[in-house]
Amino acid sequence: MSKRYGRQYLRFLLWCARRHPSQFPEAVRLAIQGFHFEAITREALACSAIRHESIRVADRIRQQLARLAGETRQPGASESEGIRELVAERARLLRRLRRQIRKLAPDTRAIAATAYGDAVKRINDLFAEYVPSAASEFEAGSRRLEILRKSVQRDVDRIWARYLEARERVGRGVADLSQELRLLYRMRRDALKRARRRVRRLSAEYRLFGDLELQALRRRLNDLISEPAAMPALA
Repeated sequence: MSKRYGRQYLRFLLWCARRHPSQFPEAVRLAIQGFHFEAITREALACSAIRHESIRVADRIRQQLARLAGETRQPGASESEGIRELVAERARLLRRLRRQIRKLAPDTRAIAATAYGDAVKRINDLFAEYVPSAASEFEAGSRRLEILRKSVQRDVDRIWARYLEARERVGRGVADLSQELRLLYRMRRDALKRARRRVRRLSAEYRLFGDLELQALRRRLNDLISEPAAMPALA
């Protein structure tokens, strides 16, 4: 009841308990439904706002880059100072977007991160077009993220192949089930450790994607290999 509209829900339930006690269970069900509908709608609206804000951020950077390109053509204009200011502005705007995204629920966060990723790519392309000297640093962060994604996929493929081999060996009776399970679980743990190390190496603007990749990896590994208590399902 500490959430938004909690007082109104409480008043509704108390009113129903006094006036229509026989309908109180139904009132509780409707109150819970209403709370979840309100929460889902709020998340959807916040996600839409972040999507529009991402587009505005990219447009704002484009305008500033175009203005900087025009100013540096004038005699005596200093390009380096303008570039530093734009790089700082880019970092500030993207940091504000990330703060908004991190307030969302995990499922909605992944949707909003797609809009954020489009904005980052568009902004990096604009820097590459207008200020190639400043774009190399951003491209390095993108390359690290791509390395992370390829590493995650390799680990999933390797564990899946080992899982299929373990099932075949255990089925033929040439391998011990508990030993195969320990090996698979160790591979799962090592894959998550490697992914976490790579996520920590990402720059702040790409760490959001790294966290999402780590969550997706954990879900995929849980689908392939259950937690230790459920692992006997391998047989």
